[in-house]
Amino acid sequence: MSLLKEMRFIPMLRRGDAGIHGECARWASMRMHRITSDIVVKLGHTSKMIAEWEFLTMLRDEGRRAVQEFLDNHGRDVGKRASFDFNSMLRCGHGHMKDRLCSAGIRSHVGRRHPFMHHFRIALLFATLALTGCGSLLRNGVPIDLMATATIPGMPSVRAPAGRADAFMARDMAKSFAQESPQDFPPGADGIVVYPHLALSGGGANGAFGSGFLNGWTSTGTRPVFKVVTGVSTGALMAPFAFLGSAKDDALRNFYTNTSTPDIFVLGSLISIVRRLLFSDSIADTAPLAALIATHIDDAFVRDIAAAHLGGRRLYIGTVDLDSQRFIIWNMGLIATSGSPNAVDLFRKVMLASASIPVAFAPVLFEVEASDGRRYDELHVDGGVAVNVFYNGNLFSSRQLRQEAGRGASREDVYVIHNGQLASSPGLTRRTIPSVALRTLQAATHSGMIGDLFRIYAVTTFESSGYHWITIPNGIELRGDETFDPVLMQQLYDVGYQKARTGPNWNTRPPAVLDNATGLQ
Repeated sequence: MSLLKEMRFIPMLRRGDAGIHGECARWASMRMHRITSDIVVKLGHTSKMIAEWEFLTMLRDEGRRAVQEFLDNHGRDVGKRASFDFNSMLRCGHGHMKDRLCSAGIRSHVGRRHPFMHHFRIALLFATLALTGCGSLLRNGVPIDLMATATIPGMPSVRAPAGRADAFMARDMAKSFAQESPQDFPPGADGIVVYPHLALSGGGANGAFGSGFLNGWTSTGTRPVFKVVTGVSTGALMAPFAFLGSAKDDALRNFYTNTSTPDIFVLGSLISIVRRLLFSDSIADTAPLAALIATHIDDAFVRDIAAAHLGGRRLYIGTVDLDSQRFIIWNMGLIATSGSPNAVDLFRKVMLASASIPVAFAPVLFEVEASDGRRYDELHVDGGVAVNVFYNGNLFSSRQLRQEAGRGASREDVYVIHNGQLASSPGLTRRTIPSVALRTLQAATHSGMIGDLFRIYAVTTFESSGYHWITIPNGIELRGDETFDPVLMQQLYDVGYQKARTGPNWNTRPPAVLDNATGLQ
């Protein structure tokens, strides 16, 4: 019945009196087909709880048989004419389903599952899949010609698109040298001031490795105060904690070792997933992740970020604006010091957006103001869509700014923590959509990370900066019993912790340009 209510606009499309056009008009004249099975019709509601292999394989084989039967009987109809009278079903189902008789003599009875309703749901599923082109969530997107002018109301300079110099970001970075404390960045014995820069990659639950590494690095007594910290995806969740130093090590450890899948997202029932897939912008509900971020990122936390920013340090997080297709770099310290009553909320939303994997997790909506003075919205997703890890997005030249600030006797050391493995993972790819999608994503992420490491190497070479990176050793299992498996995450945390305790031993050349004697660290 709920599906019937959700699809009540189908008759309107059929009648053509809803002012439809474009995609909706095309589907209003769709040709309907139905694939069904007598075995499936007899199953009760509780059958969705059955997970035995024999039962699942039976459903698979029955599905194949039903499809073959449909093709044998109606294969020639596909693309030409309908083989199922959906209009008569709509007329039959119009009004009070419990009280009206269908033309076929079928009655809908309370408390009893009738084949008609099952067939009706199957038909609705086909129709709904087709109608997704005209059913979407409402938006007030920025006009294309104004996208470059869109800013956050009251905080116009807290972000910038990567890939080109940004004057305000450069001025803010230049200002940091006057703000910094000599205690944080003292000259060495040679008189050179070293500015450590930490870049944290994406990697989902594998962020437990980076968490352990940072904690282990602290235990060695050699972990520096970072001048700059950058992060995307899970790296964006880690970055604020890493930015505030060892004082947040315990919180960072708890974040990545006491978290399970229900703390990050909720899938719900199969019907719920289908409904979200058709009428929402994601498969999963990330309200738990938003709540988890809010638990850690409170007013006091943001004040600490503001104090660090005013002390001459910088925190940047990356997201992707789906509308403009740009990688956006957010100056989190400027948000924290803005004095805006919306600062804490915006800080949390940026973290959530950078960790929102498209399709799986919902994009995060940001209210912006364009040059015409009007308010619009933008949709932002995981920064890992654009890059797995980033240096500064080419917003400015650190070396040039140091020289202009009278810090000529200085250099930058860049440290990249890769929350993943660089070695490929050969395996048989099943001929299913999920398997092909997952393997494609893995291949793209793998090659993308290698490209990012080379890109950062090229920039650090140009900037005369130090280059260091670390990755999860090959041979470490990265698959757990669930997406965010506390047991596996604890193991990854321990690997990272020990990796730092034994050195840390950094790779100082990009992948495939490593010394044969030392290999990959």
